[in-house]
Amino acid sequence: MRLVVYLFFIVFLLFPYLVFFPKVQFLTFIDKEEFLKAFANSTLQSSLSAAVCLTLGFLGGMSLLGLKRNVVKKYILLFMIPTFLPTLYVLLSVLNFMNPFPFGLWGIVIVHCIIYTGFSSVMCYEIMYSKISKFSELALLEGASRLQFVKACVFYLRRDLFYVFLSFFIIFFTSFSVPLVVGKNTLIVETLIFEKIKIYGEYGHALSFTLIESLFLLTLALFVNKIEKVKMPTFQRRMDLISIPYLYVAISFISLSLMFAPFARMKFDFKFSELVEFAAHSTEALERLIRMSFNSLWVSLGVGAFVYILSLAAVFISDSKTFRKSMLVYVAPSTALIGFSLLVLDVSFLNELEKPLKLIWGLSFLMLPMLYRFRLLHRFEDLGGQLSVAQTMGGSSFFNYRQITLPQIHKSVCFCAGLAGFWAASDFALSQFVFQQDETWSLFIYSMMNSYKLERASLFILIPVLIGTITYIFFQGLHYVTYQKRT
Repeated sequence: MRLVVYLFFIVFLLFPYLVFFPKVQFLTFIDKEEFLKAFANSTLQSSLSAAVCLTLGFLGGMSLLGLKRNVVKKYILLFMIPTFLPTLYVLLSVLNFMNPFPFGLWGIVIVHCIIYTGFSSVMCYEIMYSKISKFSELALLEGASRLQFVKACVFYLRRDLFYVFLSFFIIFFTSFSVPLVVGKNTLIVETLIFEKIKIYGEYGHALSFTLIESLFLLTLALFVNKIEKVKMPTFQRRMDLISIPYLYVAISFISLSLMFAPFARMKFDFKFSELVEFAAHSTEALERLIRMSFNSLWVSLGVGAFVYILSLAAVFISDSKTFRKSMLVYVAPSTALIGFSLLVLDVSFLNELEKPLKLIWGLSFLMLPMLYRFRLLHRFEDLGGQLSVAQTMGGSSFFNYRQITLPQIHKSVCFCAGLAGFWAASDFALSQFVFQQDETWSLFIYSMMNSYKLERASLFILIPVLIGTITYIFFQGLHYVTYQKRT
């Protein structure tokens, strides 16, 4: 059983190469000048995004240190809003909020920082509170100045901060949806691969670029070890020397503003709304609306269900240190390569199910490694002590999984499945390789944004968000029915 799961994950994580490589007769010699320009732009935007994000995150983490632990939890939820919101929603919010918007390199950096600054703040807060809170009161008694203590903390945490920077660098280097919308006239590796396949049909060049990019990122990922976990203090520490008052209010305000920014410029004039025009004038238009809603809901629920199954399988073999390390350093190939792998994958025998199932597979492939590292890996390792005792007492791996691991980690599995479904409902980057622009709500909204119809797009964005929310609630209910209700 375990061997079958191992083999499945090997095929699953390598599927773009297994599908795409036979379509290419040989790897083509690349245009060095073109590739180096794109590589330099990708490195520059990733470095700038990661540096700004880490700096703002460090300041945001310092602001949380002055709050009580029970209050911090509430602000962490506010900080994480931009990270949890679909990228399409954040892009629409930013374009509505910043007019005119600086498209290009700095536009990519701005959007990346808006999405991940809150997440970076939470990471830095956890690192600082667990590792330097024990020194803060002593430094205060010794009469250290704020500047001296902050410098000492940065030096003491330099390795952890470097890991955070490197993690964000890898995320930003492989970002595709953000540069696709706001990175106009800025050639990066991801968009170069997209152009080589979609516009020029140069599959050999695209595969060569992808292999070089993956090798580069894999080399970096080998240096990204997990941040050493230190037990959190059980009582409140005084962090006066490093805490920054009221900055958490500004970050929370920006996060909340993103939720309402799409509606800031709307007039809510439903008399001339495209929603009415789209649905009421003909049966054909109404059928399109129903088809987009059905496809979006079908893909959202499908991705959630598939990620749920994959997460259960991943947790089942997570007692293997090799598997955990592999998932930690795994770097997904270019989104463009994944999209065209789905495009050339011949599953025509599925008929009408072909497009939705392709997209469900591709989105699950993109989301699972990230969600595993973000949530499941840490939850599983928290159970290490219990599993060690169970193994010592003679418990089999399947018994431990069913009686110990699954009841305690099922909530996190459902959270990952619901979040994946929530994101999938608003996906437009990978969807455009499978569906046409009027077959899902996200692609319909994306085409409106390209036509600068931001007010209309702001109205329609509520539909995929609502569909994703339904999926998220469904999987939270699944956990309640499966485990919570029994207790």
